[in-house]
Order: sequence, then structure tokens, then C-alpha cells
Amino acid sequence: MSYSIVPIEPDDTTRFEMGVVMERANAARDGLTPLPNTPSEKVQNEIDRKISTPDSWTFAAIDQSKIGNTLLGFATGYHSKHSSLPTSNMDTEYLALLMVDPLHWRRGVARALVKKTLEHCSVLGRNELRLWTARDNNLGPQSFYENMGFSLTGATRLPDTNDAAVEFLLEL
Repeated sequence: MSYSIVPIEPDDTTRFEMGVVMERANAARDGLTPLPNTPSEKVQNEIDRKISTPDSWTFAAIDQSKIGNTLLGFATGYHSKHSSLPTSNMDTEYLALLMVDPLHWRRGVARALVKKTLEHCSVLGRNELRLWTARDNNLGPQSFYENMGFSLTGATRLPDTNDAAVEFLLEL
């Protein structure tokens, strides 16, 4: 499989594809089958909220080997000045979403998206990248972030979903 990591400005079609990837990743994480092919309104609203944050950025993993382009996964984030979280500072970027279609898990797509994100942070002159992920039933992603060099900060919060979240930090 050949894919590229590219910056995108999500349009309606791409936003829908991002919603499908996120819905499928969440379903696979929760052990649900069959994997959905349409995003829920809740998922679509979350994506819209994240990508509409001022100074937001999105990178997409695009498979260009087939007719048309296929979205394998995406990373989106924003500068900490748009965050109300207490750990924010002016040298921080937040990785708001990192999603990969489960059909492409364990193929280096998430790693490539994080590497592109880190390059972007470096170009912007940021000193750290932070992210929040669910504390429970999310041990695979937590292990992935630790393998990428992130460490737990000890901060926790209760986001909109009422699932406790933990914060990870990577100093650049």
C-alpha cells in the first residue's frame, strides 16, 4: 500500500470521510461489528468543532494507489491559545484527533501522521505537543503514544462524553 501524508483544508466531502474513519475506529475499539459506513451526528459535530478552531490544522493519510483517493486516517489539532485547559501555554500545540480506519491499523499510518504533526510543530516553533485520550478501554492508543515518546502528565479531566481522559505530553 502506498500512501502520502498531506495537509488538507477539509471540505464537505472530506469532513464526511473523516467522520466515517472516526466512527469506524471508535466502533472497532469498542468491539462492534459490522463497522459503520456513515458517521453519526455526534461524531460529525465533534470533527466540525475541532477543525473549525482558529489556527487548526489537519493532515490526512491518503491512499493514492486506487482509482480516486482513499482517506486512511487523519490528525487534526490547534494552538493552545484556543484551549481553556489549565496546562495550556503559548509554546504548545494540541493534537485534538488522531484517527485511522481499522482496516489500516498497525501499518504505520498513525505513526506517519504523528511524525508529520511533530514536523509541523517544529516549523511553528512549538516546544511541546499535548493530547488527551480516554483513560479506560484505550490501552492500545496509550501504549502507542508512549512508544512515540509521549509521557503521561498526571492530569485528568472529564470531557463532554463523561469518560475520564488522561493527558499526554511530548516535549520537542
